[in-house]
Amino acid sequence: MKFKICHQNKKRVRVKSSFLLTLPVREMIKEEARLEPSIQKIVFYNDEKTIAIYVNEENSISEALKFLNQLNKDRLISCLREPYRKERTPYVIISKELSLFALRRLFLPHPLQNLYTMYLATNYIKKAIQSLSNNTINMEVLDGTAILTAILIGQPRTASSIMFIMGLGDQLNDWTNKKSITDLENSLKDQTKTVWLIDRQGNKVERKAKEVQLNDIIIVSEGKEILFDGVVDAGSAMVNESSLTGEFFPILKQEADKVFSNTVIESGELLIRVTNTTLNYRIQELMSLIRKSDNQKDSQQTKYIALADNLVKYNFLGVILTYLFTGSLQKALSFLLVDFSCALKLSVPISYLTAIKEAVDKEILIKSMDVVEKYNDIDLIVFDKTGTLTVSDPKVYKTVPFDEYKTEDVLRIGACLEEHIHHPLANAVVNEAQEKAIVHDEMHGQLHHIASRGILSTIDEKEVVIGSYLLMKEKKINISNEQMVVIKRYEQQYNLLYLGYEGRLIGLFLIDTPLRPNATKVIEWFQSNNKEVAIITGDTKERTQNLMNDLTVQYLQTEASPNDKYQFIEEHKNLGKKIMMLGDGLNDSAALSLADIGAVMNDAADICKQTSDLVLSNNHLESLIELAEISYLLDQRIKKNVKETIAINSGLILLGVFDILSPSSLSILHNLTTTGIILRSMYGFKTKKADHVSSLT
Repeated sequence: MKFKICHQNKKRVRVKSSFLLTLPVREMIKEEARLEPSIQKIVFYNDEKTIAIYVNEENSISEALKFLNQLNKDRLISCLREPYRKERTPYVIISKELSLFALRRLFLPHPLQNLYTMYLATNYIKKAIQSLSNNTINMEVLDGTAILTAILIGQPRTASSIMFIMGLGDQLNDWTNKKSITDLENSLKDQTKTVWLIDRQGNKVERKAKEVQLNDIIIVSEGKEILFDGVVDAGSAMVNESSLTGEFFPILKQEADKVFSNTVIESGELLIRVTNTTLNYRIQELMSLIRKSDNQKDSQQTKYIALADNLVKYNFLGVILTYLFTGSLQKALSFLLVDFSCALKLSVPISYLTAIKEAVDKEILIKSMDVVEKYNDIDLIVFDKTGTLTVSDPKVYKTVPFDEYKTEDVLRIGACLEEHIHHPLANAVVNEAQEKAIVHDEMHGQLHHIASRGILSTIDEKEVVIGSYLLMKEKKINISNEQMVVIKRYEQQYNLLYLGYEGRLIGLFLIDTPLRPNATKVIEWFQSNNKEVAIITGDTKERTQNLMNDLTVQYLQTEASPNDKYQFIEEHKNLGKKIMMLGDGLNDSAALSLADIGAVMNDAADICKQTSDLVLSNNHLESLIELAEISYLLDQRIKKNVKETIAINSGLILLGVFDILSPSSLSILHNLTTTGIILRSMYGFKTKKADHVSSLT
């Protein structure tokens, strides 16, 4: 099994294999390529032997050749032994239909050809009658009228040609739509997830979701999404099943209860025995939302499709006027054979699917077509700070113990409390304890989480509290003058997490949370494109301003509660502004759901992902700039499709009216140009990297 190099340059190599690249072989190569970071994309040719491999900018072409030579030979042989299936492509569809059409014309007697034409025509005429019975004039009415008119004026061969082209167009359109959705699904499959489970030795280990097996025990804690159907083996939790039922009231789940994928734990923790290893949350939700988006009243896509149907009436008006002025039914037929609506109605949804796939390829998961179209109409971008503008995995720079407590004691108590909460600061404490090999067995009583403040509990029936300075004040934790000196020394530079026990402060965690790379550039980019920016955080004003340095925004609100964030967005929406909110924690979920577009990072709490409209899977803020360009290019593509549809079809109608083209030629050219516009709508957008996108004008 060898590959021969046909052509190569710095970033692409085209090779020919010594064996057939069957569908199973292609899927295997694609799957292995997804695991190879140097490979950008792979293109297979119609001869089923040629393949082109593109590498990323930082890699050399030798990486592609190395990838081919290291393909799993045993798996390759196994794929080649599978039954042969030819991939359904436009080439296969067209060649098959042309062959059948030619055979009918050459070998089928004319009387039988006419009967076959009449038989096919009944289906089109039925659809036209059904539309008229519903008081609707659309493409079905236009098609049925054109075919019936051709038969009535004694041109069954013209009617046959029209139906052949229409049927071929339908098949190509169906293939295009399925291909777009399949490509989108395949892109989504590249998004990997991990779970925590109990291995056979009883240890808690992290595994890739695709490695989970039947009857494995997975651990799902507060704020996390349940990825697999299963039965509760231990624990209790309140589970949000709104994605399945539409009801937002959480349901108590305890031992022996069934739980389902695509649901989220709002509080508590569950050990779940997996009963179904299918991981289908992302694709199923995305495709469901895509279908739902067709019914959105304010969807620009829906408006374009409605416009397409409204244009049909003008075709009939053209028929009447042409016949009145020329007396020629054949010239009037031009308006029935060439319509303006077909290309628009079919190319617009394909363009949206292509835009969403383009975003997914850039690791931006979009759950609704509406997001792409209204993204550049946003007036105000609201950022949460911790975990959104700052890195999501902050580190404990230093642990400061007080009184008789040691560093190990403070870390042990802090990690014991914080391991139950999904928040970057909590994770920092837990990770620090793990790195220092500090065991923190359960020693506390019932936990009470106070959003944007911290945690309350008990140890040995004595109150313990971990969280913000405000929480310490609320719980009357005594802080000595000496401790205040230490606090003043560090509070301008670090996030301080306070630990109080028995009414006094026993420790501080100095947590470093720098801005994400390019955070400043992204904010400045939005402002340069006439967008307002707000930062709303539960952190203090001093530390927030110290982090921002010279960066200025239109709105800055600190020490904000979840309700403050919600009210801010509500107030500005009432002013007529369109708002995008970026958050990461449970305390952001209400604001995210209220905003016109809710966006989260990939490492946000899963309940936030569920309420959000888009997820930045790569955790890069500059993806927001790339999405702006995709939205802009989508709008430009649709406008171009509208202009070309009007120009081309107007020209074809004139050629028909002046007898330059026959009805059959008109039908062929109309369907070919329509198919061309649709196929072009499938092509990816020529987007730039975020560094090169200056403005969208």
